[in-house]
This record gives sequence, structure tokens and C-alpha cells, in this order.
Amino acid sequence: MTIGVNTTLRSKKNKSYTLGREIGAGGEGRVFEIPGQWMVAKIYKKVVGDIEQKLTYMVDHPVDNLKDADGDPYMKLAWPQDILYDDTGAFVGYIMPFIEQGVGIFNIARGCDSAASKAMFPRYTRVHNVVAATNLARAVAHLHAHGYIIGDMNSQNILVGPKCCVIILDNDSFDITDPQTGHHFKCTAGTQEYLAPELQGRNLRDERSRFTAESDNFSLAIHIFQLLMNNFHPFTGKNLAVNQDSSVNQQLENIQKGRCPFVRDIPNMTIPVQAPYLVEMVTPKLVGDFCRSFTYDETNVLAKARQRVTAQQWVNDLSAFLQLLAPGAQRVQCPQNATHIYISSQGKCGLCAAQERYNKYVQGLSSIKKIQISIPSHSNSGPSTVSGPSIGSGPSSGSGPSSGSGPNTGSGLKPFLWVFLLFAAFALLMYSLSEYEPDKTPSSQTQYDENKIAHVTGTMEPDTVGDWETSVYVLSKPIVGCLSMTVDYSAEIDGGATCRNWSVYVRTQNGWEELGTMLLSSSGTARKTFTLDGSLYIEALTFYPNTEGSLSWSEEIDITDVVQTGVMPSRQEAQQPQVQATQAPSGEALSGYYETHNVLDWSTSVWMLNSPIRNRTSVHVGFYVEMTGSIRCEEWRVYARIGNGSWRQIDTLTVSYDANGEATTDKVIYLDSPTTIDAIGIVPKNGGNFSWVHGIAVYDD
Repeated sequence: MTIGVNTTLRSKKNKSYTLGREIGAGGEGRVFEIPGQWMVAKIYKKVVGDIEQKLTYMVDHPVDNLKDADGDPYMKLAWPQDILYDDTGAFVGYIMPFIEQGVGIFNIARGCDSAASKAMFPRYTRVHNVVAATNLARAVAHLHAHGYIIGDMNSQNILVGPKCCVIILDNDSFDITDPQTGHHFKCTAGTQEYLAPELQGRNLRDERSRFTAESDNFSLAIHIFQLLMNNFHPFTGKNLAVNQDSSVNQQLENIQKGRCPFVRDIPNMTIPVQAPYLVEMVTPKLVGDFCRSFTYDETNVLAKARQRVTAQQWVNDLSAFLQLLAPGAQRVQCPQNATHIYISSQGKCGLCAAQERYNKYVQGLSSIKKIQISIPSHSNSGPSTVSGPSIGSGPSSGSGPSSGSGPNTGSGLKPFLWVFLLFAAFALLMYSLSEYEPDKTPSSQTQYDENKIAHVTGTMEPDTVGDWETSVYVLSKPIVGCLSMTVDYSAEIDGGATCRNWSVYVRTQNGWEELGTMLLSSSGTARKTFTLDGSLYIEALTFYPNTEGSLSWSEEIDITDVVQTGVMPSRQEAQQPQVQATQAPSGEALSGYYETHNVLDWSTSVWMLNSPIRNRTSVHVGFYVEMTGSIRCEEWRVYARIGNGSWRQIDTLTVSYDANGEATTDKVIYLDSPTTIDAIGIVPKNGGNFSWVHGIAVYDD
């Protein structure tokens, strides 16, 4: 039976529901409104496992929404209300409440930065973040009290509604155990950025990998930290020792090993440059709560898990913080930014203090070009200092040691000491050479170990291809220099329409390109092997019907038998002129924060703009880099995250290093068309065993 608009379904409670327009779709199913009722129906694309029994248990054991004394909700749930069956009696989905209003919790964590969140909270201050954190803790405590575990507590499943009411979605993925029968309805999905360390790297479908109240408490602590700390993740740090390569996601490794630089000293790691200090943002009691939640290592993680702060304890301690932030208590409104609220005992605004530290850091980067170096010059009368050239220029005439320089036996070091020092230096040099092993990675090689991939997994994500908005299949591991790949495709078109000829598009280093076409069989499936020349770096794939009229369809995509060169293809240069900036920026540096993202095949810190720049035909980017390893990278790729959330390469930068291994440059980059940008990331142009720290600036000119 094909289920779509106007389909009538029967329910477990012996009611009938007629489906209205489709209002959403995801990997599991599609969501339809129920006309005339404040309800929606979720219809599964494929029924898997014991989901019907799980939903039946939830319908029979509901959890009511939390409300305050005035009847306003602290929490709302998309809780199953009834079970749906088709006309053959087969289970197809369930009924849940319609959630009218809400913005992603990450919008609040970032300071109410989206248009929707600003419209919902026109008088926003940082107190809203504390209220949202308190209500989220209330929601988790309420669910735990009823025996429910959330499991996959990721930021996409949590909304914030009016009066900071917390809305939790995807309730059908909760981890549930029936206390009477002992049957376990397992949560089988997890988002790594919020996943407890004891579950990191585990097969979540394995019964031995179980979500618990303690794992929920860990995820909750991360959400609370981000809400109170300007969206910084507690396990994001500036690592000064570990190479940033594609094989390691530094943030996830930090979670696994308990490396949280905000709560304790971590060797060779600091907090991100623009991050506020924890003690400047919250009460001492909350500092202690974060320490309890995030202080562990690989040897004691299970023991420490039992000591994590519970959801109810977070409610108590956040409520005490809110009392201090109430008007007339210790509340102080920052004179520099009216949305910044802090308590008088903190002495200053933690967010402004963080911005001031960052501004000094940026000023230090921009002053590198103006530093004068001093070159020691030895003479018979003793050492003197001669002013040398600025960084980047060659040696000036007369610089360096003068004639007759060297040790003076009357006033300098004794000859035998010179012999000893020279011998020691020679021995140290020989030892260093014996320990040094050159990097064997070719400069054009990326960080992939294999040129053949049996199966490439991926996720469906929204994107804009050409002039239409659609879902695309984003590969979990991009194909680098594709030589061939086999694509399996199946499409189920709603409403009885048909289309057999489909165009295949791939997202490459040059944007979206048409790869070819595939002809579907009468059953709606097709398989085709595409043979290519290795000139494409493929990171996503999508299909579009070659037919007139409007179609709605569900699809499945699979990619197998991939052969790649492993060598990053070159980017086609944009047709717009690339102009090198020759003077200081005419505008101010745009505010933002650092956040770890996967850009190309690197896990790196990118500069997230607090307010996106919209409809720009050019962007002025500044870049500072210090190579902390033995190998220098002179060419860098500049990526921008555009309005639909995808990363696009917009240009390259070439840098020249000074004697300290540091470089600073800036460039006005011209774009092919008006573009909205909310983040900039800069990574090495080619693969290699590189290690570096960097700073990024975006100027408003």
C-alpha cells in the first residue's frame, strides 16, 4: 500500500486519521499533518525490529509535559499518542503532538544568533541561556524519574520554545526497559560530540553497549556547558603538540581520554583562543559540577561515570545561579553589551574579557609584519647589537659578525671551554640527525591509506543543487581522485507518478557537476558503474528526475567498489580576478569563535562568525600560522561554509615563514556569485604530516 496525502489509516485506539500535507522527512520516515487536529503522523519508510512494541509501550506509559505554577510548560515532548496501521492491518507509524514553535538549542548557545531565535526572544540576554539549561536539566530529570533514557541527546533533537520551554524530539529513539518483563527497547544511534566516553567507538547495536542515566548525564553536562560558555564544546582545545591529520578527530579523542582543558591542566593543550574562562562565567558550585562531570581518564572512566552530576543536581545548582541573576540580587548588566548579564562577585563580564584577550591576540598577529629583529655582532671590544632588517627582507649590508670577531682570550671564554662547547654542539647535531626520519608522505598525497574502498557510507542532508533544494547523499569518506565507482539507486515516487531517467550529480572540488544519467527499471531500481579519469574529488551525490512537473519521492543510495588515486585533484580557478590586498583592512574584524569541524580531510578549528555575512561577492580573510612541527606548509586552501551549511573552497593562500616558523597574510577573495558565509576554515593545500597552530580573521570591508 502506498501511503501519502489523503491516505486514511486506522489506529490502535480504534480511531481513523487522514493524512494531510507532508511537512517533513528524514532517514527513518516522513511526517504528515493531521488536518483539524494538533497532531502529526510519522510514517516509517521501513519497519525495523521491535519498534511497534516499543511505541505501544510508550503509548501505554506516557510522560506528561512539565509545567510551572502558572501552567506554562518547562518541557514538551513529541511523545507517541497512538499507533497507526494500514488497511491490511500492518503497522506503519504513529501519532504525536504537533510542535509549532521552537529554535535549535545551538541558536541559544551561540547567543540567539539566528533570525528565528531573535524573533522568538526580542529581549534576549544571557539569562535566557541559564533558563534554557535549567529547563533542559528538568526535562532529563523528569524522564529519568519515569524510567526513560534519552540516549542520542544531540543538538538537532532539542529545541527551545517561548519562555525557554525545552522541546525534545525523536522520542521513538529513547532507550527503554520494561520493568515488568525486562525487555530492552534499545537506542541504537548516538552523536559522537555528545556521546559518553564509555560508549565512544562502540557498536551501539550491541546489547553490551547500553545507554544509561550516567551517559545521559554526560551529554546533558555538555549541553549545559555550551549554553553557559558561548557554545564552546568542553573537549575542544588548542593542541600544541599533536599533528592535525585526517585520521584523528581531536575532539572525539579528547572525550575518550578525558582531556578537558577547561577544568584541568592538560599537557600541550590550552582552551581555544577566544573562549571565556569557566570561573568568569559561572558560580564556584557550577565549576565544581563541570569538574565532576569532565574529570576522568581512560583507566577510571566507568568509576567516574557513577560520580557524574545528576540531572536533578544540575536543576538545583542552576536554579541557585538564576536566583543570583535575578534583578536586585547580584545581577550586573554589562555596559559594553546589554545582552551580557553576570553576577557582581565575578567582578567583570566574562564574555567581554574573553573578547578583549582575543583582540590582543589578533593585534599580536597583525604586528608580526612590523617586528624588527636584532642580530648579534661580535668584535674584539665585546658584543654589540646591530639593528637588522624587518622579517621577510634579506640581510642588510654590514650585518653579521665583523672582521676579527670571535672569542677574546683576555676577556672572553677560555679556549678549552670553546672546544668543549663545539664538541657538545656537534654531538647534539649528530643525535638529532640520527633521530630524524624524513616525512615519506608525498606532498600531493592526502591522508588516505587505501586506494580501493569496498563500500562508502553516508548520510542524507539538505543542500541546494543548481536552482533547486533537495536532499543529497554526503559521503562519510570522500573519494579522492575518483577512477571508478558503482552506484545503486532506488526511488519510490509518491502519488503513482513515474520517472525512469534520472540525472546524477556529484559535489566536487569545483562545486556540483553532472556525472551522467541512470535509467531505472520498472521496479524503480538501477545500478551503474561510472568510469572517471581521477580528476574529481567527490564528497556528495544526488539524483534529479528528468521529467516535467512536480514530483515527490523517497530514495536509497549506495556506493560500492570505489577505486581512487588518493591524490587530491587540482581546483579549477574561479574566473573572477584574485586580488592581493596591499594595505590594512578598511573595516573591522568580524566577531566570532573557534569551533572544530571536518574541512576537506582535516579536523581543524574554523572561525565561526557570530553574524553571517550575506550576499557578498568578495570576502577579506586574514591568516596567521605557526608551524609547530619540522615540516612547513606554504600553500593553504581557504574554505567558506555557505548558507546551506556545506563547505566550499573559495581560494588558496601562499605564505612565507619567518625564522620562527610563523607567517601572516591576508587576501581579498572574489566570489563567483553573491554568497552568504557563516564560517571560514583554512587547511593545507596538500596532504602531509603537518602540525600547526593558526588564527583566522574576517574583515568587514
